[in-house]
Amino acid sequence: MRLAAHFASLRLPALLMGLFLSTALAVSAQPTVYIPTAADGATASSFIDGLCIGCSVTGTDDVVGRRQDAARLVVPVGVLSSAGIRVDLPASESANTRAGFVIDDPNGLLDVAVIDRVTVRTYLGATLQESRSGTSLLSLQLMASGLSKVTFRARKAYDAVEIEFDGAVALLTEIDVRYAIITRPTTLDRIVALESDGATASGSTSGLCLGCVVDDLSEAIDLPVATAANLRIPLGIAGSATLTVDYGTMLPAKAWTGFWVSSDADLLDLAVLGAIRIRALNGGDVVGEASGDDLRVTTRPDGLSFIRFRTNEAFDTVSIRISSLIGLSMNLNVHQTLTVPVETASGLDEAPLAAAPSSPARSVAEAGIQLGAPRPNPAAGLARVSLSTDAATQVRVAVYDALGREVAVLHDGTVDAGTRELTLDGTSLSPGIYVVRAASGAEAPQTRVLTIGR
Repeated sequence: MRLAAHFASLRLPALLMGLFLSTALAVSAQPTVYIPTAADGATASSFIDGLCIGCSVTGTDDVVGRRQDAARLVVPVGVLSSAGIRVDLPASESANTRAGFVIDDPNGLLDVAVIDRVTVRTYLGATLQESRSGTSLLSLQLMASGLSKVTFRARKAYDAVEIEFDGAVALLTEIDVRYAIITRPTTLDRIVALESDGATASGSTSGLCLGCVVDDLSEAIDLPVATAANLRIPLGIAGSATLTVDYGTMLPAKAWTGFWVSSDADLLDLAVLGAIRIRALNGGDVVGEASGDDLRVTTRPDGLSFIRFRTNEAFDTVSIRISSLIGLSMNLNVHQTLTVPVETASGLDEAPLAAAPSSPARSVAEAGIQLGAPRPNPAAGLARVSLSTDAATQVRVAVYDALGREVAVLHDGTVDAGTRELTLDGTSLSPGIYVVRAASGAEAPQTRVLTIGR
């Protein structure tokens, strides 16, 4: 949701706007490519499945030899059989790598019909780990050399990779296999879900939700960041809309995960956060979720907000759901799906990938300071907020009203390592929306939203 736009509609001064604005220069790392060869200890073997007159595999050892050489798989048209090559690696590869082969059509360019006849598998010893077939599951990439790379992102560790070419009603009867290829990710500050890396997006609505829409799903897993998927719930409609993104790979435990979002709606109340829920899933099972004030929000001057929560278990899928609110229509644009490992945490306050970079700033969360969600929220009387620090440090925790005026100071001074409860007497404040802000030196502040009611 566009929190910055909401504050602007309230004519808030720069001070309060500044409480929410925190950015850093985007940093990304390039993956490394490994091509297994006989010199490294890799071995290649071939097979023909079934009784196949006319099937052949030649040049098997060339797959682990020189790059300019190639093995050739020949399977006549219409034959119910297949031929393939397996490459045993000198050492096992971990999950999250891309496994596959560089292939070529000796008679011209490969097309989609050919890839539909190709299967790539991974093994750990004699045990099949994973298998992908056809254009719906395999990634086909045309290389600058004119060769084609057919790969998928492995979710399990493996020590062998295999390619199989089957017979079908098609013109092409042979392909050349140049070499196996493994793409290893380097340690990333940020993990962005991209369709080109195997991520997929799906949408759904629930309840009596006539007019509820989940549109342009692929924009949540694509670049540029200016485009977005859209979730909409009309005014007065009871229901919810959900966008689900499968990364196509396992992501680490202890990570911040969420979405860069914006909204065109004129939001009336920051309590609309309570209508948003983010979940992390592993194999379809929920392993973590947060909503409302349990969500962390970083908002940029361009109106994009990174809404996230911390999951403590590994996951492969993340979803965002908006639910209807009385008297409000909901309209959420989802620009990018992002996960930031806690141990790096340098991407929490960065611009989305491919957005314009701005001045570096480190958040207090990176400095080992965590401001908890206010409880209860909304509050009619006393409200409590936890403050955790990894080491003794100077921290100021203050409360600001909608005009950016400081109305209370919960702590100002040095705190020892550990967690303590800070208390705000809400009876002395007028009903409305307030911001609790933790600041420490030059670090970008951390903020939480608190509603005071009666």
